[in-house]
Amino acid sequence: MMREIYRFYGRGQSSVVQARCCLIETAEGSVLEITEAHGKTEFVVAYCRKAIADRWCVCCFEPFRKVSDIGLTRSWAERYAAGMFIFRGVRLHLTQEEDWMRQNE
Repeated sequence: MMREIYRFYGRGQSSVVQARCCLIETAEGSVLEITEAHGKTEFVVAYCRKAIADRWCVCCFEPFRKVSDIGLTRSWAERYAAGMFIFRGVRLHLTQEEDWMRQNE
């Protein structure tokens, strides 16, 4: 089950006061799922365990994505090369950590 905990409306449109930022960090056993809406459909952009949001962007620390083999019999976490800066509107959801999130290929 995922629960929205933060909504970023896009660059310069955040609810965070201009001179401040917001640190979002998860507890053991949970992760942040970052989604982006296109019409009525929402797509998962990435997962991470810590993010900083300010008026201009959301910065995700050690983001990763789900990768599966061609037969969809096993999945693992693939880390992005660096941190991720998101300037478009996204939502951050708190979701329970799954086994594949702890496995790196």
